[in-house]
Amino acid sequence: GKVQLSYLKVDSKGNVLKKKDLPLKGNFGVIGGESWTILQDDDRSFVIGCVEYILHDGSYLRKPYILKTSYEFDSLLWSIKFFPFDSTILSPRFSINDLVKMKDNNGYLLCGDWETPPYSEPDYGLLMKVSNEGDSLWMRKYVPLTWDSIRAKGAAMTLKQLNITPYNTIAIVGSISDQTTGWWHPWILHLDSDGCIIPGCADFVKTNEIENIKKEAFVIYPNPIEGDYLYILSRINSDKNYFLSIKEL
Repeated sequence: GKVQLSYLKVDSKGNVLKKKDLPLKGNFGVIGGESWTILQDDDRSFVIGCVEYILHDGSYLRKPYILKTSYEFDSLLWSIKFFPFDSTILSPRFSINDLVKMKDNNGYLLCGDWETPPYSEPDYGLLMKVSNEGDSLWMRKYVPLTWDSIRAKGAAMTLKQLNITPYNTIAIVGSISDQTTGWWHPWILHLDSDGCIIPGCADFVKTNEIENIKKEAFVIYPNPIEGDYLYILSRINSDKNYFLSIKEL
């Protein structure tokens, strides 16, 4: 079938004043009624999180997009695809749920989930970021530590709604289906503006900077520890041995 994003303008009596299809070839639409993935920017243009439906061997691929169109859909300003696979892959399937703009005005965030092929790897919660100009900045996937492809299966990980705090950090709520217990659990993430649980995970660090002790090989968060959990970020990408010791004061 045909999926189409359209602009519809009506008067107070229900008379159609204008109807304009999205000026982009392909089948583009949202996943369902729970998808709040359309926002109007300050210049009245629309930023839209959507998916492209592609029929292939009797099954539909869902490729997530973020695009920007002028007011009333007269022109497409930019579009960016978040699909790191070849078009012939039948799975995974992507769903999208919420779209927001960063408070520091440096881009837009789209959240959802990634349903992987059966038991190949865990399902993931997804977070994607694009700049104001339509440049793809990053695409991150999230799953609880130690959860494997059996426990995290069946559209198990989904990020439903996100918001930007007054400090420009990211707060997200979602749900997790635990296949080992049969329970659905609420899921809450608090990330920095780069989508990191451990602040600084997006920093680019060279190996020689670690070897020359200009940068740390490991980042510990929080430091000092304030609760029951300790996060350790490793910046090592080599065959050399490194040792980390943690002392309790």
